[in-house]
Amino acid sequence: MVGNSKTYFQKLFFATRLFDGNAQKARLWLDLPARSLGNRRPADPDVTVTEVEDLVGQIENGIVI
Repeated sequence: MVGNSKTYFQKLFFATRLFDGNAQKARLWLDLPARSLGNRRPADPDVTVTEVEDLVGQIENGIVI
């Protein structure tokens, strides 16, 4: 786990939505670089919970590059 555990679990909460409640898949996704985050990983400490929430919303709505 990277960074503050409270922040990580908040990010995990939003990421789990992408995978129909599958936390294992969400954890894997959090560790992958995301182009829309400047190739940073959603789990990285410098990525905010709000950025992850926004990214999840964009993916859910099909508006991610």
